[in-house]
Amino acid sequence: MFSLGSAFKQALLFSLLSGSLMAGELRDPMEPYGYLSAGSDARDPAMNSVLDENTLRLSGIFIGPGGNSAVINNRRVYVGEQIDGAQLVTIEPHAVELEQQGDRIKIELLPISVKAPAKALSGGGK
Repeated sequence: MFSLGSAFKQALLFSLLSGSLMAGELRDPMEPYGYLSAGSDARDPAMNSVLDENTLRLSGIFIGPGGNSAVINNRRVYVGEQIDGAQLVTIEPHAVELEQQGDRIKIELLPISVKAPAKALSGGGK
């Protein structure tokens, strides 16, 4: 029967491991696209074209008796206010409309689907 020596096995294992580490940085497959960890200072180059300094990002909408507001580029704004060169015109439950240099821009929130827990599983509903 053919047997590999332990030194050969160790050398083979080392070469396989070092080759995979040199091929590229390992990253968590569950990280959202474009996620920046606390220690990193550079965004994924592909994201630079998608999210530049002129991008308006809608994070949330608040509808209430005290007035409607939206969170755009991490700032809470109300109808009539300016945000990064655009004026907030309308706020709807799932979208906002802005005016920038005479153009109307509509930004919608991503839909949220809430699913009911399975009743037969532990921790499920009653």
